Amino acid sequence: MNYNQIKIIKNRILDNRLKIYTTVILSGIILTALLMYIRCFFGTEFSDEAYYVSEAKEMLNGNIPFAVNNSSKALGFTFLLIPIIFVHALFDSSLEGIVLITRLCFVTLKVVIVIVSYCILQKNLKKSSVLLIIGTLLPLNGYLQNFNYNSVPIWLLLLAGLLLFDAVEQNSKYKRAEVWSAGFVTAIALFANPGWGITLFIFLALLLVRIKDKREKAIEVLLFCSALMVEVLIVIVPIVIQTSFEEFWYGVYRLFINPIPVDSLAQHKEWEDVFLHFRNPFINRLTKMIIISTIVYIIVHKQRWLKKEKSTKRECLVLGLAFALLMDTICIIYAEQEINQFAMIAFAFTIYMFVFFFGGIYKEEKIILYLGFYPIAFVIAEIILVDYNATIQRFVNGITVLVPTLYILLKQKLKLTRCIATLLAGVLICSMDYTDYKYIYRDDVITNLDYKVESGVYKGIYTTEERSKDVIELEKYLNELIGKDETYSFRDNVPFAYLMTHKGKMCELSTWDYLQYTYHRNSPTPLYDYYRRRNMIPEWIVYIDYGRDEKMSIEDAEYKYNDWVNAYYDKIDDFAMNETFYHVIAYKYNGSFDGDYQRWINND
Repeated sequence: MNYNQIKIIKNRILDNRLKIYTTVILSGIILTALLMYIRCFFGTEFSDEAYYVSEAKEMLNGNIPFAVNNSSKALGFTFLLIPIIFVHALFDSSLEGIVLITRLCFVTLKVVIVIVSYCILQKNLKKSSVLLIIGTLLPLNGYLQNFNYNSVPIWLLLLAGLLLFDAVEQNSKYKRAEVWSAGFVTAIALFANPGWGITLFIFLALLLVRIKDKREKAIEVLLFCSALMVEVLIVIVPIVIQTSFEEFWYGVYRLFINPIPVDSLAQHKEWEDVFLHFRNPFINRLTKMIIISTIVYIIVHKQRWLKKEKSTKRECLVLGLAFALLMDTICIIYAEQEINQFAMIAFAFTIYMFVFFFGGIYKEEKIILYLGFYPIAFVIAEIILVDYNATIQRFVNGITVLVPTLYILLKQKLKLTRCIATLLAGVLICSMDYTDYKYIYRDDVITNLDYKVESGVYKGIYTTEERSKDVIELEKYLNELIGKDETYSFRDNVPFAYLMTHKGKMCELSTWDYLQYTYHRNSPTPLYDYYRRRNMIPEWIVYIDYGRDEKMSIEDAEYKYNDWVNAYYDKIDDFAMNETFYHVIAYKYNGSFDGDYQRWINND
């Protein structure tokens, strides 16, 4: 057997090993995707998720965003939910199983974006390495698997950044289509949460700086901006047609330009406290990085086999950083739980990403420009500008920083660095899959969720025995109470009740309690203004106690809105329903209101 034959056999063995290795990773990713779908079937949630789905449902029923419903600047998160609910309602007006359906659709969106990510990243990276990267993507936002003002921009802007990276840096065959598509999904993301607006400027700056040909630069910037405008028109034109330009303008005016003054919810932060909160975790991460990477650098730089690979000092330093990041990630997984684990991992990866950037790696790996900065810019802006919860937990929204960091490490020339990066990705996938699957948001632990809801909007979801029956009982009661042509409102924060009600017409600014009794706000003026401009008041006002607050607002003698209820409504029902919904009170309008909304506004 000559040398060439031995070499051929050796190459075949290596190829077979690589195929087996890639197959194992692919199997793990398919298993992860299946777990994400299975996870959708567990846990009923009555506040956040119920708000996301019910808000979209009520927009379809006439509570038009920005015109009628001007409760939030981030109402665009419903734009992907609305068509799903619309299609389902064509076949079932009671929207049975709608919560489960929207969850499954969201996971499907994630899978589609992950497939697109694979197609883009595999152009300049080994397929097995790309599979590891996308494996870390699937569990993101898993703790609440549905469309919302956090998950929609996180996933769509990741897609937009990858499309721009492919178009500009990888000179894609379809680059103009990709730039236009990036602009379009960016617009959807910014409607979902305008706080991500800084991303728009980063993407435009990249188009202006990275495209060298002036003609091509002008074309692609124009394409990107035209896509933004198309989405804006898609949103505004139907709103104006369904309402009027005057009503739309008033809603926008009250939302963005001159909001109705109310007592503030803000818990004003002290910058010294914020600094102290971030100081210790930052010093901890930085100390580990310096010590571990220095030790690794000193050891490996003198090894002969590394010299045979002609490793440079910078490659050895990146190896040290990769090992330090692996150790830090393992420590975080051991120390932190649930959403805090995701946030702290993103915080650690952010520090390392900036080290890579200032170390000049961006000159070789431009992906850091497209995927590395915008999520962190948003997180930092949020911490600075938002008056509450300025904590490391905010970094959970910057979790996609994992993608460029892993991409850089897996593309290193040094084999040992790639091995450490592979191990790091494997640790992340296993840990995040486990955390995502077992963590149930505002329901019992997953091992106790073994009873399926048999009907209603939560149909198909597994929860506890009591809750599986209680949600059906409440939904039945609400639809027997409220008639087909009657208007209704649920006080305090009970968005699930709007989701469960299939007759009548909502008469409320938003399915999330805009009066914010939960957070001790006591100013009903925005609601009186809503009644005035719609010339409509609720015929039913219903209170449901499910344990969120110490007591219902109607039981609070200091709550101003109670004066309205006591003046114009009669109590019809007052009873304990079941173990989940402890206390239900229903009031019916008695016809005595004289139409003077301004008096109530002035008296607030």
